[in-house]
Amino acid sequence: MSTDNNLLGAITEQDMTRWQIQGATALAKLLNNAFHEGLPAIDWQLATGSALVGRIARPSQTPAEQRAAFEAWSAYLMVDGQERTSSTGRTTLHAQAKRHPAYDVDITLITEFYADEACPDIAPQ
Repeated sequence: MSTDNNLLGAITEQDMTRWQIQGATALAKLLNNAFHEGLPAIDWQLATGSALVGRIARPSQTPAEQRAAFEAWSAYLMVDGQERTSSTGRTTLHAQAKRHPAYDVDITLITEFYADEACPDIAPQ
């Protein structure tokens, strides 16, 4: 079964499976290296086309801890982060490595937090 077309023809289920395997293999290598480098654990998602998305979003983390984890991962991956703060005070940090040379996949890092640690959507616990 094929899906969308690309420049080389139809993208097949076999193509998509191969990309997922490539992404999973890169993630395993990345996690092993990160462990040995002492990087903080973050949540990972294997996205379409073997891309990896790392989310720094632990409920127990303060904004300072989220920022520190984002900066540690950004430095490790040698990518520059972008910062945006919304009118509601929500800060988003985002960084992306296209075809990271060590892992041969796209890697995106994302974290979001409120600077004052008080999220208007969630009651304090």
